[in-house]
Amino acid sequence: MTKLRLFCLGGFMLVLGAAATGIAGAQSAKPSVTVEFQMYSGRRNPVVVITDPSILAKLQSSLATSRKLARNSLAPSREYEMGYTGTVIKNDNGVNIADETLVHRRQIVTRSRARVATAAPSEGYAEDASGDIESALIEYAAAAGAISANERAYLLQQAAK
Repeated sequence: MTKLRLFCLGGFMLVLGAAATGIAGAQSAKPSVTVEFQMYSGRRNPVVVITDPSILAKLQSSLATSRKLARNSLAPSREYEMGYTGTVIKNDNGVNIADETLVHRRQIVTRSRARVATAAPSEGYAEDASGDIESALIEYAAAAGAISANERAYLLQQAAK
């Protein structure tokens, strides 16, 4: 074979190997969510990634059983206040929840991307009557070392308001 053919064949094999690795990596990715505690305006917010199947199952169950609400029954938005504005749960991979969920003082807003190019993203509204979702995520982040003891105390105080 000529050098050119060997070079082209080698490049093709390299591309084929990279594609196979990407496909295998996508299939073996563990289900996970990223939780961000929105509490700072001038620095990075604390973030924790949850991959523990038992924690993910509890989160999924809690969100599924929350009481559904109409948008007009939510408390006024506190989005532009300084300080804690909620906990954002981003569905990274393979968890049966909305793409993004905001939990703030027992109120839940879910957002899902459109699955079809012509469809609009959807939003849902619910109430965490027990208040367990937000506090459980705060406790998990503290145990994982993602937030300090002072941040934990502040978040629990704000979530209980």
